[in-house]
Amino acid sequence: MSAATDTRRTRTAADRLGLPAMRGHGLFITGNLIDSVGNGMLLPLGLLYFTDVQGLPLARVGAAMTIGQALALPVTFLAGRLMDRVGPRRVVVWANILSAAGFALFLLAREPWHVAGVYVLVQAGINMYFTAQRTLITHVTRAEERRAWFAFTGSLRNVGLAAGSAAAVGALTLFGNGSLRWMIAVDAATYLLAAACFAALTTTPPQPDGTPPSALVTRADHTRRYLLLVALNIPYVLAQAALAVLVAVYTTRALELPASAASMLFVVNTVIVSACSTVVTAQVAPKVPRHAVTVGYLIMALGSVSLVIAVPR
Repeated sequence: MSAATDTRRTRTAADRLGLPAMRGHGLFITGNLIDSVGNGMLLPLGLLYFTDVQGLPLARVGAAMTIGQALALPVTFLAGRLMDRVGPRRVVVWANILSAAGFALFLLAREPWHVAGVYVLVQAGINMYFTAQRTLITHVTRAEERRAWFAFTGSLRNVGLAAGSAAAVGALTLFGNGSLRWMIAVDAATYLLAAACFAALTTTPPQPDGTPPSALVTRADHTRRYLLLVALNIPYVLAQAALAVLVAVYTTRALELPASAASMLFVVNTVIVSACSTVVTAQVAPKVPRHAVTVGYLIMALGSVSLVIAVPR
């Protein structure tokens, strides 16, 4: 009786926290976590590496990064086509290998056009990964747990980002900006390790639910709604990208803090997000999804205003 009661309590607590059943998903969890650790080590520091270590002008580096990331945009559509042909697992594996190559080439980049080139590779890998990763979830989990897995992998990503950023804080504090070189090498290795984890996964394509389409809702209606949702996400994506790319420059130049403070801010941010995302997804988002998104936008706006206020006059 006691054991059964303990089991019920454990399940209830997991349900309240929005956690899925994780047994049998070790490789999938490890791959997601390692991929995120690599991101956390360099995501807020790439711009700082090229300006402070390689000595390139900030404006040129920023322009080169923008060009490289823009050139990688069509890869998202290519990834969708590839998923139809080979499945999401292979696309996720190739995405991590591509990111590993891009970050390794950071060490050889000396000119702005080099920066643009390596960011094409890195961003192409990132675009491929996020295009295929959520579809991969549907191939390795049960249908009734997918909402929980979507939330959990988002939380797991932030745990990995926090761990990677914490490692960067330690390295920058102990060894200074010069440690960015070996962090880049380690980062490339983490992507290869993540690729190995994903390559070893066993996947099963989800079965169609068999629900007939509604006569009142046409495919064109779904397409319009989806495109509207994509358009509404653009400001959010821009704000997220600005935070990830500019936080190091904002911290070191606007606030005049050491480089390690940029990674520390990233740690704080990711810990808060990882602690909240599964609970919000389990308890709030299913009931009032539009309101949850609206509140998220308001929080993002307030945070951006706070960053402006924090700049010394």
